[in-house]
Amino acid sequence: MTKKEEVITIDNVDYKLSQLSDECRQELATLQLCEQEIVRVNAQLAIALTARNAYRNAVSNLLPEDDTKH
Repeated sequence: MTKKEEVITIDNVDYKLSQLSDECRQELATLQLCEQEIVRVNAQLAIALTARNAYRNAVSNLLPEDDTKH
């Protein structure tokens, strides 16, 4: 069984990884790390936004009644 060569598509053009320079492959690896970090940070942001909403609701529930509201 032959091993299928890895191909990456950039701007709708397929490139065999083996034909890319070492520098290009390193830049691609760094790009992938950046993409992973963006996913991680977005997940943390979603957690923080959810927590903020929970704290905001808790504060609202703990505020004294406003007698001036009609």
